[in-house]
Amino acid sequence: MSLTPPDDPNMADALVQSATNALRSADQSNPSVADRQVRQPDTWLLRCALMALAEHGSADATLAVVELIRDREPLAAYKILPVLARRAEDDVEIAYFVANRLQALRFLLRRPSDVDRNTWGDQLLNMACAAARLDDDTLAFSCLERLDQAPDIWITLFSQQDRRELLAETVALLGLHPLTNYLIRNAIRHHGDAGAHFLQQVAVNAAAWIAKGRRVARTRRLLQRCVDTVQIATLLTLLSRRYAGAVLALGGDVRAILEQINTIANIQDARRESGVAYRESEHKVLRQVRRPRADIDVDFQFYTLKEAVDHLDLANLHTADRTALAERLSHLGAASDGWTAASAAGTLIRLGELDHAVAVVDRIDPRDPTRSEAYNVLVAGLLDAGQNDEARVQAQKAVRWAQSLPEIHPERMVIWGIAEAYLKHDQAQAALGVLAQRRAPNLTTRLRRLFRGGEVTEDQLREDALRMYAALLNRQGGRDQATPILATIRRQAPQALDGKALAIFYTDHVLAPLLETGSHDLAWSFLHDVRSVLGRILSREQPVRVEAVARLLVEALDTIDAVTNDAVSSKAMDAAHNAARSLLRHLWEGSAQQGIWPTVYSIGGSLPLLIRLVGSSAVVEIAQLANAEGHSWRRRPISELVEENDVEEPERVNAA
Repeated sequence: MSLTPPDDPNMADALVQSATNALRSADQSNPSVADRQVRQPDTWLLRCALMALAEHGSADATLAVVELIRDREPLAAYKILPVLARRAEDDVEIAYFVANRLQALRFLLRRPSDVDRNTWGDQLLNMACAAARLDDDTLAFSCLERLDQAPDIWITLFSQQDRRELLAETVALLGLHPLTNYLIRNAIRHHGDAGAHFLQQVAVNAAAWIAKGRRVARTRRLLQRCVDTVQIATLLTLLSRRYAGAVLALGGDVRAILEQINTIANIQDARRESGVAYRESEHKVLRQVRRPRADIDVDFQFYTLKEAVDHLDLANLHTADRTALAERLSHLGAASDGWTAASAAGTLIRLGELDHAVAVVDRIDPRDPTRSEAYNVLVAGLLDAGQNDEARVQAQKAVRWAQSLPEIHPERMVIWGIAEAYLKHDQAQAALGVLAQRRAPNLTTRLRRLFRGGEVTEDQLREDALRMYAALLNRQGGRDQATPILATIRRQAPQALDGKALAIFYTDHVLAPLLETGSHDLAWSFLHDVRSVLGRILSREQPVRVEAVARLLVEALDTIDAVTNDAVSSKAMDAAHNAARSLLRHLWEGSAQQGIWPTVYSIGGSLPLLIRLVGSSAVVEIAQLANAEGHSWRRRPISELVEENDVEEPERVNAA
């Protein structure tokens, strides 16, 4: 497969030149504390380029970067093979490319295993997975059988999660064979929890292939072998039983799932009665929120059952089994706090048990502020199920409950969550009606704001963003209503938020709704603000935020491109491309003023968008520059990792 050519070579050259200028000028700038990383900047950028190209499916471009990074990352040439092979189902050229690479690597089957067994094992395992993806069972089994000849190799491969999951994917693709049967049969006996997790991953992958119609009969036998294995295995830990529950669910055995839950509950009771303090080190924390009302043992039972239900074929579930699951979920969901009840409500709605879902939420202690999460999930689930009238009833009940509490946080979380749910279902008027029920700040709060000069609050920004979203959904005059709200947000948001919090708010609550509703011209003008805040994040969070924006823009470009069939649509596509290119150029130029690490972070995070705009060849050119000139970027030795608060000022976290 050849390098993806750019739509316009001049545009590709211009963007590559912008990246080159940014990297070279950043090299001359003064280093900052943000320069500290576990890798050198050139190696980090090369790894980003490699993974971006492999995920895109640019085979020749990926191979070109592999040659550049070979000395730094010896396993890179092998780790990209499964990634590319996953794209081969839709691209014959990629399949042909990967097949040729696998044939060229057959010499590994004859290499001694005692040179560097870990590296050798990784090489053969990646080859086996890629070959299995291409239906080259002979080569895949040859790799596994060669691995089996090395002493204790399976202990090594089972001990690390990424290797274990890769092996499970390979086994699921290949089906039953004396060797794969041996791995399945002895997984729990020889590897404990890791073996149970391996069986779960094999079963999950097998079920996915059955759903896609790939080698159905053979894969069904493999799935049944996994189910039989966990049924007869001696499970020594609660975690193993949790994995076993998921496997049994994929086999459709509801009775066995409930038996596992009963066994877990009995073991927990016995440990409590015997005084065994086996979970003292665990904290009642979820999403960085303290959960003083949560019951850890109940939560373990509930989430074990929930994961099992997630893997069940709900469409073909018998009524008796559905009722038994609903009753157990209801009991467990109400026995902990609001977070657990929220998850229980969502699961019960998927089961079709709406009455049970409502009952679970009603049984939460009214003094528990986490009840707000349960109401949000309940209303969203009812809307998903098409129960609009019941959703409206529960929304009003949620608002009344939240406003009965002295705290303001539950009220705003309920109102924002329900409004978002309505907006996701294109019910703008209902969302605005919920927002209108928010109580006005009390006199003390108003005086405090007045004394501080009428400062902008996060609450105002969040509600302005929701109102803008609702206006954009309005088919008549919505844009005229949204434009002044957007202008207010652009003016006030930097006063209330900064750093990562501001970037998340801009991306998730402003840019995403603009693109989702097709308000592209407003989105393109807003990119100036997005670029400005991204350039001010001086930490390892920067590439994450940049990539989030880049992927939103890639989706928008794909959407616009799909409907481009006339002169007007062509102008829209040109405007989108120009806005995206301008974002990249100005972002890179601004980052260059901060130092080399912010520059490579901004370039590395934007590679998916760069590939979409000008093709994979541009990424190869940037990688070649990093390889050729990157040694001069290394101004300080490798140092310890630093947390975000060490490299940027404390920021106000968006409560949403």
